Amino acid sequence: MSLRAELEPSGTLTESAEYKFSFDRVQMKFESYRGIKVHVRYEIRVTIARVKDELNAITEAEEFFVWHPKEGTSFVDKPIKMEVGIEDCLHIEMEFTRSVFNLKDCLLGQVFFNLVRIKIKRMDLNIIRKETV
Repeated sequence: MSLRAELEPSGTLTESAEYKFSFDRVQMKFESYRGIKVHVRYEIRVTIARVKDELNAITEAEEFFVWHPKEGTSFVDKPIKMEVGIEDCLHIEMEFTRSVFNLKDCLLGQVFFNLVRIKIKRMDLNIIRKETV
């Protein structure tokens, strides 16, 4: 692993600064994972040691996600359509324009109340993560 960065010589930092960097040939053979008992995490950590006070170095870390898609893997991003109801009382349709999402995507969809013959007090939509071992 090698680090390439454009760093400054020693001195005093008096204003905001931005430094570009890259890590070449870093092997992350395991994908990120969060389970009940096991976590596989990757993070980048920056430590700034102060000359006068080395014991109180400033350290910041940011976690990032690693995913290794298999070669030739393609996702069929088709719309999702679900129907739920009670015969002759309630019929609800839910539509989502996509089925594959990035972690930072927003989930958008529509709910259609096609048949309502009962009083509805509340409706909840939830995203649930399932893990099976």
